[in-house]
Amino acid sequence: MFVLNFTFYRRQMRRQYPSKIFLPCMAHQMNLIFGEIFKEQALYQRISKEAVRLVSYFNKSVFFTGNLRDEQIRLYKKHVCLVSPGDTRWNSYYFCFYSILKTQAALKVNIIQH
Repeated sequence: MFVLNFTFYRRQMRRQYPSKIFLPCMAHQMNLIFGEIFKEQALYQRISKEAVRLVSYFNKSVFFTGNLRDEQIRLYKKHVCLVSPGDTRWNSYYFCFYSILKTQAALKVNIIQH
């Protein structure tokens, strides 16, 4: 709905101010660019799918999430949330990968133990 309203208003603004240039949303453009990069590179596709699968696995299981949290507290003295990426936010994949890297040692211990 927001996109339809944005398109409508942008069209109206172009008519009202024909001498002005109206650029598309930069965040949306970046999302499209990153999406295309991930579609073109098989390695990136595989890594992103594995990252999402790993995060989903831990986020769906109270048992494994608890074990991971306990291991994080033991190793890092704090809890690190695993972040699931969103479909329309290009930086959500960054935060997903970053959350996995931040708790990499605790993840390895959990995978080895269970």
